[in-house]
Amino acid sequence: MKKVVILAALLLLSAGTAAGQTVGQVRIYSSTVVRYCDDVTVPQTGLLSLYIVHSGHSGALGVRFSAPKPECAQMLFLNDTQFFTTLGNSQTGVAVAYGACLTAEVHVLTMNFFVQGGTSACCTYPIVEFPGDPQGTVTVADCAGNEASALTYPRILNPNDACCECCLPVEESTWGCVKSLFHD
Repeated sequence: MKKVVILAALLLLSAGTAAGQTVGQVRIYSSTVVRYCDDVTVPQTGLLSLYIVHSGHSGALGVRFSAPKPECAQMLFLNDTQFFTTLGNSQTGVAVAYGACLTAEVHVLTMNFFVQGGTSACCTYPIVEFPGDPQGTVTVADCAGNEASALTYPRILNPNDACCECCLPVEESTWGCVKSLFHD
């Protein structure tokens, strides 16, 4: 056991910190298909799965973060469905080791909830740093073992016109005006 602790300490010391570098983004989605416009409408009651996906990176060994359920979401956390070696859980802080240098989008884990009633409109669900993280950010280990800050964006639950990420403004127009946009 003592050898394992010493080895873990040496690995942590050998992993540098790439200051100011970002290694992709870690976000919550309503499916494992990454889409910028991914509004999440929470049902009144029943099961809800939210997916943590790490995308837009050139290669990573793992990620460290926390995604505690926001107060505005009336749902009970059940568990995380895990695909990699993990320590902890999404609600209190989790470290996920991918087991190899992965260069494609990574479905990190799935958070499972039981919805108990009205989640308010425009409920913001962020991903935040692992408690006590020395960088104070969501941290990713790149393929060289360097730690860097990942970008995160909160997911909006039950969006409406006031907070919709995917709402596009629409103007009255004529068919002639639309056709003119594509005329050489």
